[in-house]
Amino acid sequence: MKIAIFGLARSGLSVLNYLNAKTDHEVYLVNSGEPSSWNNWDDIQNKVLAERCLAEENAAKIFSQMDMIILSPGIPRYHSALKVAISAGVEVISEIEFTFRHSDIPVVAITGTNGKTTTTTMIGEVLAKAGLKVFVCGNIGIPYADLLMLDHKPDYAIVELSSFQLESVQNFHAKIALYLNATDNHAERYKNFNDYKEAKYQIFINQDESDHVIIKKDLDRDSILAKKIYIQALESFDYSQSKMIGEHNKENFFCAYKVCQLLDVENLDVIFQQFINDFTGVELRLQYLREFNGLEIYNDGKSTNTAATCAAVSSFEPGPSLYLALGGQLRSASTDLGEALKNSAITEVLAFGEAKELISEVFEGVFPVRKFNDLRELAAFLKESQLSGNLLFSPAFPSFDQYKNYELRGREFTQLILAL
Repeated sequence: MKIAIFGLARSGLSVLNYLNAKTDHEVYLVNSGEPSSWNNWDDIQNKVLAERCLAEENAAKIFSQMDMIILSPGIPRYHSALKVAISAGVEVISEIEFTFRHSDIPVVAITGTNGKTTTTTMIGEVLAKAGLKVFVCGNIGIPYADLLMLDHKPDYAIVELSSFQLESVQNFHAKIALYLNATDNHAERYKNFNDYKEAKYQIFINQDESDHVIIKKDLDRDSILAKKIYIQALESFDYSQSKMIGEHNKENFFCAYKVCQLLDVENLDVIFQQFINDFTGVELRLQYLREFNGLEIYNDGKSTNTAATCAAVSSFEPGPSLYLALGGQLRSASTDLGEALKNSAITEVLAFGEAKELISEVFEGVFPVRKFNDLRELAAFLKESQLSGNLLFSPAFPSFDQYKNYELRGREFTQLILAL
């Protein structure tokens, strides 16, 4: 069988490792740039013949000859190089679909615009606390395909899924599927909000009445056949020791609790109360960093859109001063941040990066704004300032003006703050 892997980020390399170690398929690789410039090129040459490695501008000539193309989530199905392959009937699938076909581990799958990493982490940690063996993977940063190389099988795969990953699934089937929420996002990929939402509905593909769905009520639709549980705040637990800020986290706890119920976790209420007490959150998602001269500093670096930042801001109780640090790459010449946050209890906005001028304009007359070229300038200001209260780093904009991804931006913020 001839298989092409299009895109050699983490998921593509994970599939390559499996194909090389466990199969005798004829594998081709396609990626941006000349093969000799690829990351891990020395290792790749030990797994695939050099003549089967192509720059993406040369890929069209071999794609129609493939039996299957495994597509990186970062590459849209409408990519020009794929047209001839799709027209020829070549199967184009995602790493998610490929892995599912080669695994018999039952799946709990989570999607949504915001909160999916936190909820995925919660589910994985509480199931592990209950003694189950779980593999937490997907959009969270560990490829689902890594499952295929494990020496010992887990009881469940807990898979976080983005809309990009769901675009190219066919047989994928989640025993429990969660659709947390949907707000407008990824305008660079989708023509409209509806197309984005529809991609996420692929998480329910192939589910039937024996399966379960945990979903926001306003996202429900008749075509979903699985048994439905509507998301709400989880009450009847003591949150006094919880390190998680914000009422919305009670909904995330609800999702984790319901998954545990559906999987028949024993002694659940005792285990879950201890979990609420112990859970410290997810890196770059309302992550508490430190106190500095009376200023409590939180890193919400994973928030790259208005809805996520608004959710983070709303997590803070009225009272102490709240300083909001946001900025990054401009998506367009306008933003809805001003309207979305105008009634928030923000003391001052600290704007950085390419978007700083637009941020200053939309908040003019609403909140005071200080502008910084980059995070180092912002950190230098914090070191010398006398701010007290809470500082929330929640960018609301993509990172690509100065960083390769939001993780690098968020981790640099953490390093700068810890070094103050």
